[in-house]
Amino acid sequence: MRLSPPRAGSSARLILAGNKSTFAERGLIPRVLSQCFRDIQAYTSKHIEVRISYLEVYNEAFFDLLDAGIDSAAITISERNGQVAVRGASQVAVDSEAAALRLLFDGEAARAVGEHALNRESSRSHSIFTIELAIKNDPNDPQVCSKG
Repeated sequence: MRLSPPRAGSSARLILAGNKSTFAERGLIPRVLSQCFRDIQAYTSKHIEVRISYLEVYNEAFFDLLDAGIDSAAITISERNGQVAVRGASQVAVDSEAAALRLLFDGEAARAVGEHALNRESSRSHSIFTIELAIKNDPNDPQVCSKG
C-alpha cells in the first residue's frame, strides 16, 4: 500500500503517522501496520516476511529515510504495465509491529521540514512508505510478493 499525504496545511503528517505519544491518536500507517501483523498471526500455516522501505521526494530528488548512506542518484522509480518499481532503496525486514513502527518514526524524524504560513512543521516534501509482504507456504518455496 502506498500512501501519499494530502495537500499542505491539512496536517498530513498527523493523519498518516499520527501522535506517537497517544495510542488512540495513532495515524493511518500505524493502524495499517497493526492490522497487517494481526493478519499475519492468523496465517500460521504460511511463512510471511515483511519488508519496509521509506523514501522522501525533496527538490526533485529521492532520499532513503532508512539509510542516509544511500546516494539519492542511485534511487529510481519506474512504471511498467501499471506496476511501480523502486530500485536502489533500502528494504528492511521486520518481524513485529513495534519494529515497523520504529522505522516509520525514525524515517519521520529524518524528513526535511520547514515552516510556512499554514503549518509550522511542514515536511516540504513528499514521502513513499512501502510495506512489502513475501508470502510462502514453506520457507524453501518461491515467494509471492505483495506491495502496499
